[in-house]
Amino acid sequence: MAPLLAIVVVVMLMAQFTVAGLALFQAQGLWMVHATLGGMIALPVLALLVETRRGTPMAEFGWLTRGLLLQYLLQVGLGAASDSPGLAAVRVAHVANASALLCTATVLAVRLWGPVRVRGK
Repeated sequence: MAPLLAIVVVVMLMAQFTVAGLALFQAQGLWMVHATLGGMIALPVLALLVETRRGTPMAEFGWLTRGLLLQYLLQVGLGAASDSPGLAAVRVAHVANASALLCTATVLAVRLWGPVRVRGK
């Protein structure tokens, strides 16, 4: 289940980037979709945390999952703070952290799929 959850996080983050781009360049109304989707990402991230707890075969990825959760929480905090006028640096940090979050999620997905592929042979 953990490998599938990691892929779901990556896909949702890619959708986040797409919706943000559309909201920025075409339809301002999509910012609410961006925020809603961002909140929904918490579900697979928290499920990953449960899946990679101690005592499971995926426990070796717990540290990476906890890092993903911390980046996600930072992202939500930066997103909430970026609504304040005059905080351009926070908006820049929100975008930079989003990129780092996507990288972490992708690394986690690739690393989780590795053991699945090997066990499937």
